[in-house]
Amino acid sequence: MSTYELVTVIDANLSSAEIKKVNESVVSLLWSGIVETDDIGLMQLAYPLNGQDQAYYVSYHVNLETENLDELKMELRLIKGLAKLHLFSMKSNEKFFKLSELSKRFADMQPEPEAEEEQSEEESA
Repeated sequence: MSTYELVTVIDANLSSAEIKKVNESVVSLLWSGIVETDDIGLMQLAYPLNGQDQAYYVSYHVNLETENLDELKMELRLIKGLAKLHLFSMKSNEKFFKLSELSKRFADMQPEPEAEEEQSEEESA
């Protein structure tokens, strides 16, 4: 058994009930292997996908049998409304981070706006 992160990209044109149904379909395929889930929500895409500039993201931290991966990917691709999926292998020393945790960590690393202004003033002097 190996550890993976599965990121699902769901069509943003779907209703919330339809998005929930897509998520339930994914969970039913992964159910025994799910360690943790991150319901990221609606996000801007880097480039249009199926004519859309936004999509609904859900990320799953899962333990899967490697010999079943091709079959799982094929079954996932049959789920109506699932626009794209990405499956990443995780090393034993890697941690699954939720987007909210990462956002908080990066926000904590940003200098305070006042400190930036003081630094700019010092540099111009």
